[in-house]
Amino acid sequence: MTREEIEAFLAVARFGSLSEAARQINISQPALGKRLVQLEDELDRKLVERKRGVRQARLTESGHAFVPFAERFVDTIDNMKNMKERTEGETLRIASSDGPNLHVLNEVYAEFKRRRPDVFLRVQTNTYRECYRRVADRKLDAALVGINYYYKSVIAEPIYREEMKLICRSGSDYPEVLDLRDLSVSNCVYSPYSSEFIVWFDSWFRMQGQPLIECDLVEQTALMMKELGKDVWTIVPASSADKFLEDPAFESRKIRNDMPHRTMHLIKNVDQQSDALALFEELLAEKLKSNVHVKSLL
Repeated sequence: MTREEIEAFLAVARFGSLSEAARQINISQPALGKRLVQLEDELDRKLVERKRGVRQARLTESGHAFVPFAERFVDTIDNMKNMKERTEGETLRIASSDGPNLHVLNEVYAEFKRRRPDVFLRVQTNTYRECYRRVADRKLDAALVGINYYYKSVIAEPIYREEMKLICRSGSDYPEVLDLRDLSVSNCVYSPYSSEFIVWFDSWFRMQGQPLIECDLVEQTALMMKELGKDVWTIVPASSADKFLEDPAFESRKIRNDMPHRTMHLIKNVDQQSDALALFEELLAEKLKSNVHVKSLL
C-alpha cells in the first residue's frame, strides 16, 4: 500500500463524499476511486460503500476499523520524514478536533511561528480519544479536547467555554424561536462535542431513537447537511457557527430551552514541558481573551 492510497481513504472517511475527498487532496474523482480499489484489493476488504450517482460515501465496518491504522501509517511516515529533514531543532506537536483547529487556534499557531520560526510546528486533527492516547504515549506535546477521560498520566486544564448554537437549512419550516421538543432526532446530524453536551443530548433526544448521522468533524457536518433534506438540523459550538452562517445554505434558530456550554480542556503529559510549549500556552491564553465567541477560563 502507498501513502497516496491511505490519504485517499482518510479523505473519504473525513468528508463522507468522494467528490469532496478528491477536491481536498487535489486529484480527480476517478483517480481517487482507483486508489481506493487498489487499497481494498491489497487488504482484501471492502472499506467504502459507494454507489453510482450517489455523492455520499459511507465506510464499511472494515473501513471504520481501518481508520486508526491508516492514521498511524501516515503519522509514522511523517515522523520518519521529519527525522530525516530535521536532525536538529525542536518540534512542537499540537492536536485538536477540526473546529478548534480551524476557528480558535489558527491565530495562535500563526503568532507562535512568528515568535519561534526555529521550532517545527506540527498541527494534527484527531478525535478526543486519539488525542488522549497520543498525549499519554508522548506522540503529542499537547491537545485541546472537549471530554476528560481521566488518564493517569495526562493532566487536563479547562481553558475556555462557549455557547452552543442550533443550525438548520435555509428555507426550513422551523420558527425563529423553537422548543427542542418540536425537533426530531431523526433529522439531526450529531457530533459529541463535550462531556456536558453528550449528557444533555442523551437526556433530550436518545429516547426518540438514533440521530440521522453521527460524525466527529464540524467540517463534515456542514458537507453532510447540504446533501440532506430541508428539515435537517445540528447543534454546533459558537466558534464554528459563524462559519456555517457565512454559507447561504444555513440559518440559525433560537431555542427556548437551556443548553450547556461546551468546555474545552488543554491536555498534556504530567511530565511534558518545554520552552516551546510554554510559549504556546502563553499565546493561547492571550488569544482566548480576545476571541468574541469564547469565554477564557485561564
